[in-house]
Amino acid sequence: EKDELILSVDWNMPVTIQENRQRVEGFLNEVAPLVIQSTALIGEQQFLLDKDYTATGNESNIYLKSVSSKSVDSIISLANNYFKQRYPEANISYGDADNIFNVIFSDNEPALEARLKATSDYGPDYNKYLKAVNGKINAQLGGNSVPPISWQEHVVLTASPERLLLYGVSYQVLYGKLKSMFNENQIFTITDNNSFVPVVLGGNPQTLRKIIDESYIQNSSGENIPVRELLDQSVGSDLKSIVAGKEGEYYPLALADSKPKESMQLVKTAVRDDGHFEVSFAGRYFSNKKMVKELFVILLISLALLYFILASQFESLVLPLIILVEVPLDFFGVFLFLKLGGSGINLMSMIGIVVMAGIVVNDSILKIDTVNQLRKEGYGLLRALLVAGQRRLKPILMTALVTIIGIAPVLFAGGLGADLQRPLALANIGGMIVGTFVSLYIIPLLYFYLNRKIKVKEDENRK
Repeated sequence: EKDELILSVDWNMPVTIQENRQRVEGFLNEVAPLVIQSTALIGEQQFLLDKDYTATGNESNIYLKSVSSKSVDSIISLANNYFKQRYPEANISYGDADNIFNVIFSDNEPALEARLKATSDYGPDYNKYLKAVNGKINAQLGGNSVPPISWQEHVVLTASPERLLLYGVSYQVLYGKLKSMFNENQIFTITDNNSFVPVVLGGNPQTLRKIIDESYIQNSSGENIPVRELLDQSVGSDLKSIVAGKEGEYYPLALADSKPKESMQLVKTAVRDDGHFEVSFAGRYFSNKKMVKELFVILLISLALLYFILASQFESLVLPLIILVEVPLDFFGVFLFLKLGGSGINLMSMIGIVVMAGIVVNDSILKIDTVNQLRKEGYGLLRALLVAGQRRLKPILMTALVTIIGIAPVLFAGGLGADLQRPLALANIGGMIVGTFVSLYIIPLLYFYLNRKIKVKEDENRK
């Protein structure tokens, strides 16, 4: 259970540091009843040893510690509604606060992600097509289901050839002036691989427009010409970050994993109707499915090996099937307790199923073996079952109780790792409770009916 949360906000528009702070403080006031501690990194952040926390002036990282683990979902719901109503352009994401558990079991893979790859090189039109397909996907998913695209504005200064000729200023002189204007206080540059970090003397911050408006340049006649008269200024936007993988450059689109199949089908439809992109999917949804399939195959192989071992031990191809019938019956208890405990099928619950199956199957094997030994000693079928039940009752109950009581404290444990162990404990306890009942009653009943049918057939063959 988690009571800490990292909320990352990208306002997706140019904001001053003061406005950024006011927006964050407004959100913190809104969420204050659900939070006992909060802090925020506002604006540009550059950490030398942690590139993941590098942020621009339009971003903020907010740490929230909730009053309880149950309040985290309420905080997320409140944050979604708050930013959707007040700042619909903002792009928000959630992450876990770093602790020992998250460091050891770190997994940065998204739950479900659509990867949009352009079918051609669209050049300057790429952003336009990406906005269009993002809107179509959002419409297919019901609106506001997909986070907005993170854009970064840039300013383009274009020299006017006509005005350069009119005022008698050469392009080289203007270019040199612009370089001196924006690097006037630069001392030197630190080069680190492909990164170039300028070191400049501190001064009063100025806007780009102010620098251009207050700067002059001399023409060939020695006259001072305002730089603003020689330039055209335009504003554009580009993707804030570019992502690439083995499939090449793509745009990642986070999807809700509550209805993954339906979401993927709707995204495919939107992308197909648009025609400018192709889509593929990735995330924990697929890796978890693959993991469960692998564990299921391992379980089947284990049961097959167990069948052959029992067949050689009992010298029968039918008796092992009676014992193995217990495994699918025990799944009822496993799934019931996982449902009641709020857990699902994952790696730990599958491990719990394998452990549980080994214990309860062992009880059934020993009981059937005891029945076979008694029948060899001359006991009748029904008498052998009753005597074997009496002899194996205490060992079976002791095995079940020791296992259940030994694992039960895990259900009430807290702290780091408790959620990791809880599915394993639930699967074990649920399977052991049902498995004990099956070993005591169902397995002897199946053995009785099977051997009675065999005896009837033998009598008919003799006649």
